[in-house]
Amino acid sequence: MKYCENCKVTIQNDLFCCPLCDSELVRRGEHFEQDFPATPVIPETKKYTKLLIFLSVVVVTACVLIDILTSKTVHWSAIVAVGLVYLWLSIRFIKKSRRNIGLLALIQIFGISLLSFVIDSATGYYQWSTNYVIPFVFISAAGLMSAVILLRPKRFRDYILYQLGISVLGIVVSVISLFNKNTVAWTAIVGAVYSGLTILGIVIFTPRKTRHELKKRFHF
Repeated sequence: MKYCENCKVTIQNDLFCCPLCDSELVRRGEHFEQDFPATPVIPETKKYTKLLIFLSVVVVTACVLIDILTSKTVHWSAIVAVGLVYLWLSIRFIKKSRRNIGLLALIQIFGISLLSFVIDSATGYYQWSTNYVIPFVFISAAGLMSAVILLRPKRFRDYILYQLGISVLGIVVSVISLFNKNTVAWTAIVGAVYSGLTILGIVIFTPRKTRHELKKRFHF
């Protein structure tokens, strides 16, 4: 049996990560040994982190004030604000979920999509974010998850739901884009087809494992 040192619970299946907190599981009775010794947290590091966060807030505030005073509206300052928020959230999630590639991929999808949309909107909204960036972000994420599953078949259970979720979201985003008359149609079509083929491949090649995992996670 495996044990989660974070949640203090015992896991009776072959999962590599805890289903509650995504921490790496260890076998009960065995001591977990890291490849490299853990670096002790130095109080000064926390001080520097707080200082950098405070400086980020100061920079955003200054940019917003300058933007309002010079153009009377908030445009380019939104890029700075969203960019810094995205940076700090990425750092936080990478530290907490560095072993969960699926969760990191999902977070990056939303982060990059939002950041590109804000930049596009602040610079005149030429729709390059919705026409090109967002569709190919979903395609790249789906391709990444497919590669991870193929390279780490033993962790199929940990990644398959993220693969399905990213593919379904890719189809939904592509369909919504197609209803926009000003959109570039071929990128949305490619995104929808790629996501659909990914789901079809899962259904054809791993039907039992996928069905079992869906039943276990959603209790139906």
